[in-house]
Amino acid sequence: MKLEKGFGLIEVLVAVLLIGTSLLAMSSLQVRSLKQNNEALMRTEANLLAYDILERVRMASPMAPNALVQPSAESLKKLASAVLPEGDAVLQCDGSRMCTIDITWTESSRTNDKKETASKFTYATRL
Repeated sequence: MKLEKGFGLIEVLVAVLLIGTSLLAMSSLQVRSLKQNNEALMRTEANLLAYDILERVRMASPMAPNALVQPSAESLKKLASAVLPEGDAVLQCDGSRMCTIDITWTESSRTNDKKETASKFTYATRL
C-alpha cells in the first residue's frame, strides 16, 4: 500500500470555504459595528447639544449677571441642523422655570431597506 503525502484537493477546498465564510462574517460584523457607532455618535451629539442649549438659556435668565437674549427658535433649528442630520430642536419653558428640550434627527434604519427613521432625545430640567 502506498502512503499519500500532502493535501488533497478536497481538504484545500474545505479550508478555502471555511476561511471565506469567516472573512464574510467578520466583514458583516465590522459593518454592523460601524453603523451602531454612528448611531451612538448621533445620540452623544444630541446630548451635548441639549446641554449647550440649556447653558445658553441659563446665561440668558434674568438672574444671570450677564443676561443675554433668549435663544430664538430659528437659532436652535440652525444649531441642531448643523450638528445632526436633519436636526431640529424645540425649547419649551413654563412659568415654574421647568424647561424641556426636544431634539429630533433622522438616521438610517438598522435594516438593509434604506429606510430612514426619526430619533428623538428629550431633556427636561428646572432652572
